Amino acid sequence: MKLVALGDTHGTPYWKDIVRVEKPDLVVFIGDYFDGYSSKFDEVGNFQDIIQYKEEGSASVILLIGNHDYHYFPEVGCTGTSRYQHKIARKLEGLIQNNRHHLQMAYQHENVLFTHAGVTKTFMNNTFDDAWTINNIPELLNQKFEDDPNAFCFNGIEPTGEDITQTPIWVRPASLIIDKVPLTQVVGHTMVNEIEFYKNIYLIDTMQTSQQYLVFDEGTISKRVLKNI
Repeated sequence: MKLVALGDTHGTPYWKDIVRVEKPDLVVFIGDYFDGYSSKFDEVGNFQDIIQYKEEGSASVILLIGNHDYHYFPEVGCTGTSRYQHKIARKLEGLIQNNRHHLQMAYQHENVLFTHAGVTKTFMNNTFDDAWTINNIPELLNQKFEDDPNAFCFNGIEPTGEDITQTPIWVRPASLIIDKVPLTQVVGHTMVNEIEFYKNIYLIDTMQTSQQYLVFDEGTISKRVLKNI
C-alpha cells in the first residue's frame, strides 16, 4: 500500500499534481486547509476539491484538523488566535459543519502517528490519565474531539505554543521532541523549507516552501518533491 502524507495546504492546490502522479492508495492531509498566506489561492474551492477527491473514492483519504481549521468549528469560534478570517468566517463555519464527518484529530498507520502538530505524553496524561496506550491514541483523540472540541484549545502560556502541555494542534517541535509519546510522528504546523526528521519526528509543513511530501511504500519512507515528478 502506498501512503502519501501532505503538509499544511492553506489553500495551495499542489496536492492535485502529487496525487495525480503518485496514484496513492491512501492520502493523509495534515490539516490547515484555511487561513492561507497568499490571496492568489482559493482556499474555499481548494477545500471543496479535497472533499470531492475523498468522496470520489479513488484513494482513501484522511483529513486531519489543524489549528487554522479548528477555529471555524461553530462550537469553538474565534479564540483570538492568528489569521482568523472574520469576513468569511460564517462561510468557513458552514463548510466545516457540512463536512465535519470527514475530519478527525489523529490517525495511526502501523507505528506512525499522524496529527497536525504532535502528541505529548503530558497532554495525554492530563487528558486521559492512565487510560491511554501507544495503541489507542487516535481512538481516544478522535472521540475526545467529538465529545468536547474545546479540549483542544490553545492552553499554554507561551504565545507560540512552545509548551509540553499544548494540544495536538498547537504544540511546537522543540516541546514535542522532549515529551513525545513513543511513536514515530508525522506533523505539520511549523513551516520548514524542507522535510526534517529528528528524534522520530517528521516535520512536513512544506507545501508553501519546497512542496516536499512523504511517501510510505512497501516498508520504506521517502521524501519526494513536486518539481521532480
